[in-house]
Amino acid sequence: MADAAWLSNSHFQSYLVLNLCRILHTVIHGEPGTKRVAGQWARSRYPQWKSLIEEAERWTYGTEMKRQADAVLFLRFVVDRVNETKLLKAES
Repeated sequence: MADAAWLSNSHFQSYLVLNLCRILHTVIHGEPGTKRVAGQWARSRYPQWKSLIEEAERWTYGTEMKRQADAVLFLRFVVDRVNETKLLKAES
């Protein structure tokens, strides 16, 4: 992601993180889950992202997230997991 300036907005950080959880859940399980279900699953499956996901889940208007760099790293992590999953499915 070359230009992540738009992620300075806390709402966008939260939105991105929670939807990345949903995307990852959908790719791995083959069916979508709610943001809550996908977030719980992602926190459990990938504990290294637990604090970021929990903060995104707690975020409300008027609060700041300040996790722009972590959100970008999580995006890259999810892209890698999705690509790995595609490769594994292609080899099957």
